[in-house]
Amino acid sequence: MAHLGESRNAEQIDEHTSPPALVVKGEDAAKVEKKPHGYSFKSIDSGKETLRVKDEELQNLANNIRARDATIKKIADKLTQTAEAAEAAASVAHTLDGHRILLCSEIERLRHYKQWKDKWNNPCSR
Repeated sequence: MAHLGESRNAEQIDEHTSPPALVVKGEDAAKVEKKPHGYSFKSIDSGKETLRVKDEELQNLANNIRARDATIKKIADKLTQTAEAAEAAASVAHTLDGHRILLCSEIERLRHYKQWKDKWNNPCSR
């Protein structure tokens, strides 16, 4: 701890010497004016207006996105309904195809039965 005090005493602080200037990004491009309690940018009001315009633009974009989200949700709901209807129609078509196959095999069985019956009832064909 003693050496901290020594290093402090080693540097002589001059009350009249100002600290180095604070470099602000963009300071060279902006107009800065000295005020009684520091410095301020002259263009700060135009910056506030720019921020206000940007805020309005962002709010408009957010509203547009919300409206588009609602539209997309409606379209997605309709697509879901269409997909469900298509799935139900495919299920019905599959069921009907199964019935068709059964009916075709039953028709074929009845043909064979009729041919057998015709042979049996016709004494000349035996």
